[in-house]
Amino acid sequence: MDVTWWGHSTVLIADAGTRLLTDPVLGMRVAHLRRRAGARPAAAAVQVDAALVSHLHADHLDIPSLRLLPPTVPILVPRGAAALLRRRHPTLAQRCVEMVPGDRTRVPAPNGGGGLDVLAVPARHDGSRGPWSRHRGPALGFVITGTATAWFAGDTALHDAMADLAPLGIDIALVPVGGWGPNLGPGHIDPAGAVEAVRRTMPAAGTMPAAGTGSPRTAPGPSAPAIAVPIHYGTLWPMGLDRVRPDRFHEPGREFARLADAARLPAEVRVLAHGESATAPGNAIPTASADNG
Repeated sequence: MDVTWWGHSTVLIADAGTRLLTDPVLGMRVAHLRRRAGARPAAAAVQVDAALVSHLHADHLDIPSLRLLPPTVPILVPRGAAALLRRRHPTLAQRCVEMVPGDRTRVPAPNGGGGLDVLAVPARHDGSRGPWSRHRGPALGFVITGTATAWFAGDTALHDAMADLAPLGIDIALVPVGGWGPNLGPGHIDPAGAVEAVRRTMPAAGTMPAAGTGSPRTAPGPSAPAIAVPIHYGTLWPMGLDRVRPDRFHEPGREFARLADAARLPAEVRVLAHGESATAPGNAIPTASADNG
């Protein structure tokens, strides 16, 4: 499983002959925010088999970016997103696969083999489009399983249900460590919170998941995400605030790595540059599942 960070919460996940793109933000601006680091994602980044959208905020559900994706790919979204799109973007709305925590769907490989299993999991974050909108839906994270298993946390505060991921055997944790402004509001985690979030996904000592299942099996010690990648920082910043708290723009990824090392978090932290990739060795066996089961 390869993951490539294209800035903010946009990550290309490639595994089992299938490519997914999380929270696509592919342009240079989103409303009052502009891209201050990293180039516009490469054209190849949009050649995917599905997109995953964690919640309705404009820096995660970016309509201009969704319109750049291939016209037939499904868009996995929180329940309520299709209603947001239906009036002005009916073709996008028709491609939405709406999900709530616990829903599961399968994204097949384009050649008919392999493919990825996608499980919607809880996130603790405001689920509205904004204070001026009546549209809302549950904030989601996603667990993606192919030859390895990735957890894309979305935007979230710490919550107890993170521990429910431990039996799934997370190989790559894609965790938010910052935001797009000088201060983090509610529903976010800072680098210290991200270390705790990854710790909560670890199985208890003595158990680890059997390959390709969510069932624990006896093991000599704890298992943990093989790789932890900090995301959701260092990309977008409000116009006119370039010199306000620049440390909150540049430092969260490195701070996460320092704190993870100090906490002896048994995961290898990869602080990626924009467009850089990390790879987790595969060991899971993909399993079939019903759509939105």
